[in-house]
Amino acid sequence: MAAAPVDLLEALSGASVAGADALRCGEWLRHSKRLRGWLDAFDASVTTRLDELARVGESFGSEDTHVNCSGISSREAAKLKNRSKTLDQADGFSEALASGTITGEHVDKLTNVANTLDDDVRASLFDHADDLLAHASSHDPARFGRHVRDLAGRLAAATGISRDRQLRDKTRLSWSIGGDGM
Repeated sequence: MAAAPVDLLEALSGASVAGADALRCGEWLRHSKRLRGWLDAFDASVTTRLDELARVGESFGSEDTHVNCSGISSREAAKLKNRSKTLDQADGFSEALASGTITGEHVDKLTNVANTLDDDVRASLFDHADDLLAHASSHDPARFGRHVRDLAGRLAAATGISRDRQLRDKTRLSWSIGGDGM
């Protein structure tokens, strides 16, 4: 069972880094990753809620609130908003982030690719969430990003082929000679 965020924080707060060996440092980095993942998932949940409240006029929205309350740039706030949208669409990613199985950078790689796709291809990409999550869980963010781009390219190409076929099927040519010879 994974340690609770409070337990991770307690373990890190008592760390004496100066005298630590490499194994201990590695352990602390794994704790830090899990804690950071939990915080990233929590921020994404809050971001989603702020945007829900904004739609009914009860919030200024996530971006303004992040800038004002978190002290981050508007660019970083927009990144968090996009990350939260991806987590809402990609099954299992939020839980994996909260447990430290993946990092916010993994989610950002998926977000960056998904935001370049049209709606059909994006939906198709998120249909592969289980496979994407398995890949993200076992690879660093850069390699995962390449995998997502490759998959998105294949899905876009497949969608393009099917659209081309649809357009050809809908194309009709009729020929008739009217009274004026046209």
